[in-house]
Amino acid sequence: MKVKSLAILALITSPMLAHAVGNIDNGKTLAASKCETCHGAYGVNTGARPNLAGQKEAYLVRQLQAFKSGTRINATMQTQAAGLSDQDIEDLAAYFAGNNVIPSYSDNGILKLPYVRVTDIPFQAELEYSSSNSLFSIKSATKR
Repeated sequence: MKVKSLAILALITSPMLAHAVGNIDNGKTLAASKCETCHGAYGVNTGARPNLAGQKEAYLVRQLQAFKSGTRINATMQTQAAGLSDQDIEDLAAYFAGNNVIPSYSDNGILKLPYVRVTDIPFQAELEYSSSNSLFSIKSATKR
């Protein structure tokens, strides 16, 4: 009976143990080449496209897999996801889930990031977005 119980437990938990772990550094590299143009630097978008920063990792994995399989329809995203491996998807999800930014905007177009962790050094920053080159520049940063 004990062996049978262990076998059932192994069958139930094996899919959870097989779950790939995302590599944030690889995700960052992929994001720069595949995602930033539409979703903005660090996954923070100033336009009509969704913000990816701070989304739940499992949610991002499910959505990218859905685009890749065709169960979620969006021509641009289906094209982008088609070239991603399962590991690429895990890496992107880990990267964007780790970007815990909550953007707000001032009247003069400065994007404010109230709290961000970069290499475990907490700081508050104000970034200015340039739509001409799709880049952010740091207006000010204060260590907390």
